[in-house]
Amino acid sequence: MSEIRSGLRHLLANPRVYDSFQYLVGAYAWRKRFVREFVEPVLREREHVIDIGCGTGDILQYLPHHVSYVGFDRNAAYIEAARRRFPDRDACFECESVGPGSGAKHAKFGIALATGLMHHLNDAEAATLLQAARDSLEDTGRLFLLDPVYTEGQSRLARYVVSKDRGQNVRTVADSVDLCKTVFDSVEYHVDMSPILIPYTGIVITCSGKLKAGQSPD
Repeated sequence: MSEIRSGLRHLLANPRVYDSFQYLVGAYAWRKRFVREFVEPVLREREHVIDIGCGTGDILQYLPHHVSYVGFDRNAAYIEAARRRFPDRDACFECESVGPGSGAKHAKFGIALATGLMHHLNDAEAATLLQAARDSLEDTGRLFLLDPVYTEGQSRLARYVVSKDRGQNVRTVADSVDLCKTVFDSVEYHVDMSPILIPYTGIVITCSGKLKAGQSPD
């Protein structure tokens, strides 16, 4: 995992600092819109949701109470904060890195989420995440990704802010989509040129459909 953990960025490992920063820059408002516009329309009653790299579990507050939720993160402090935050939800928070077999002890999921995670991973790590997500999903399940992105028409300031993220693997739209197509048959995306309160550019990617044996991505 490639990320900067020195200087001020090191403070973001603290769950209180992380939550405060995310709130101040409007990242949580963006995630709320993301759930409302992309996830909620396809949620079924009693949906099983897996959140890969769940952080402090903030996105759970925007999901309907009828969902069953499992969140994974390698940061133990984040997981403890999430458990304290949502004691009354149908939710399980587990401290572990994502890899082959992640979520295997749970029933298959209809929805997988990975918000703000892919840009922390190199291509090999990202491919592992995508495959783990695919393996955890039902045949008709969907994976939703939300990340910063480099794209045409992006302001210099937004590009600079994105480049200073802790995650050092921010990709272009084309590279992001191509990577997802190595695992999923269907990949759709939406670019938001101003998703938060500071200059920034983000992308939402929706992945579904498992590649068949011998099938090559487009």
